[in-house]
Amino acid sequence: MERRLLILMTAPTVVIGLLLFAACLVSAWSVNHVQARLSDILASNVSSMESAQELEINLRKLRFHCYLYLIEPKQGDANADLLAKLAADDRDFRLALEEAERWALTPQEVEYVGQIRSAYQHYQDQFQELSRRPPPPQSDYKELATLNPIRPIVEPCERYFHFNKEQMNRMRQENEHVSRLLRWVLLLLGLVGPISGLLIGWSMARGLSRSVQRELLHAQQLSALGQLAASLAHEVRNPLMSIKMLVEAALRSHNPRPFTHDNLHVVHRAVARLEKTVQGFLDFARPPALQRSVCDLRVVAAEAVELVRARAGQQKVDLVLSCPEQPIYGDVDRTRLCAVFVNLCLNSLDAMPGGGRLEIHLCSEPDRVLVRVLDTGTGIAPEVAGRLFTPFASSKPTGTGLGLCISKRIIEDHGGRIAGCDRPEGGACFTIVLPQTSPADRGQ
Repeated sequence: MERRLLILMTAPTVVIGLLLFAACLVSAWSVNHVQARLSDILASNVSSMESAQELEINLRKLRFHCYLYLIEPKQGDANADLLAKLAADDRDFRLALEEAERWALTPQEVEYVGQIRSAYQHYQDQFQELSRRPPPPQSDYKELATLNPIRPIVEPCERYFHFNKEQMNRMRQENEHVSRLLRWVLLLLGLVGPISGLLIGWSMARGLSRSVQRELLHAQQLSALGQLAASLAHEVRNPLMSIKMLVEAALRSHNPRPFTHDNLHVVHRAVARLEKTVQGFLDFARPPALQRSVCDLRVVAAEAVELVRARAGQQKVDLVLSCPEQPIYGDVDRTRLCAVFVNLCLNSLDAMPGGGRLEIHLCSEPDRVLVRVLDTGTGIAPEVAGRLFTPFASSKPTGTGLGLCISKRIIEDHGGRIAGCDRPEGGACFTIVLPQTSPADRGQ
């Protein structure tokens, strides 16, 4: 049992711990994988963005020096200096373009860089042609701007730059989204652990409680079975001993004593006691179904009083029945309810061997009937006061403790309740509450 409880207590904890550990490993791997992927994408985007910026810067320098070259005369040191600057700008632009081609990973980037490469080749051809023409008048700036061969490169460079800028913004938003998602995942993992622990603990406690309750019920059943066997043996042995002694006396070989009329009375009483005991146990084990009918409860109480009147007279006990003048109807099993009244009266008479007073009061209240059985006897024994209606609880030496238990079951089957207590002036009081019925309610 201890090993089973240990397994039941530790197994769920180990399982939930392993699950949380696996979840943490998966989360750590996922976070690392996502971060590595984001780092690669970010590095690629940053390099692509840098190449786009380099193209933009070198394009501006190339455009400026090209413009100056077109408006300057094609002679002198100034012209040679501009050509050197244009050569340097051209070299820087080609390097930036090659870098952009290396970092162009998406189809859009490849397309934009291809457009820049094509426009750059066109620029080189057009620049050679324009460099051989005489410069236009310096006042005609519109014609100078139109003649500038760098103009076709500007638009694809700007598109390429803006595309990379948008990619960076999109990457930043995606990174923020992933970060928020990871925060929620980690928060859920943090909540799942305690909640899972609470649920596992609750289910374990519930399972253990049910297991303990089943074992306790089994132990109570075994205890009740033991008490039943002991009580039955006690109740059966005494009458059998009386019968055995009379039979042995009649069967003796020396001085046999024949059965007399008194001996037959003793045997008859012993058999009647055995029959009563067996019937009590049968009623306790297999209570018969109620045979209900609407009747006047005053008549049922009067029948019970008549059944115990002779014994009350022998014990010099005053027997009083108090009922209202109007009928009190109830939907009851007349025979079994009468047996309850008789059992309560006999218990009261057992508590008054030297005489006293026994009262049965019936009164009607809205929708219910109250029956009180009062006596002036010794009251309820303290050792059975807390378990008055439990099986085998009796303070009498020859009692089985089943009478009040069976009576309580009968009353509850009628939809009522029964309670017992000591009276302040001495004696006991048992109160029965039953639902009241009118003949019209039953439709007789």
